[in-house]
Amino acid sequence: MELEIRQAKESDLARVQAMYARLVARMDRDGWNVWSDTYPRDAVGEDIKKGWFYLLLAGETLCGAFALPPQDEGEGDVPWEDPAAPARYLYRFGIAVEYRGKGLGKQALGKIEALCGALGARYLRLYVAYENEPALALYQKAGFTQLPGEFGEFLLDGTRLFEYAFEKRL
Repeated sequence: MELEIRQAKESDLARVQAMYARLVARMDRDGWNVWSDTYPRDAVGEDIKKGWFYLLLAGETLCGAFALPPQDEGEGDVPWEDPAAPARYLYRFGIAVEYRGKGLGKQALGKIEALCGALGARYLRLYVAYENEPALALYQKAGFTQLPGEFGEFLLDGTRLFEYAFEKRL
């Protein structure tokens, strides 16, 4: 299955939120409660308005989604290889439950890296919750470097999430 990336529109919001709801339910069922009933669902509308939310599609079928902002609130706290280099930050990256385990995560990362390069970024950076073992394995397999330390972030619902920082030079 070949994925394509398209910038999301406001008309995509409901189906993206439904995809995230199924993904959160799966995470809860599998015992790694990384996201919540409100996150990432409640952040997507603002991401779309800012123009940095994207869909992963096979034809018109929604297979995943992600946000790709050009900055991060906590970026100064992380020992990035080159902090001044242009970067994009991968947020809310999720593959739809029905497409997990089919190799789409790695394919999607390749497409996301190409998009970042086209947007002028020299690095793709991200954070992963320490208990999110599938994501940790994916990023390590895809050639991302884990930076030293553990970083904390407050989610929209007030929950504190401890994460590792990763980056990949493009």
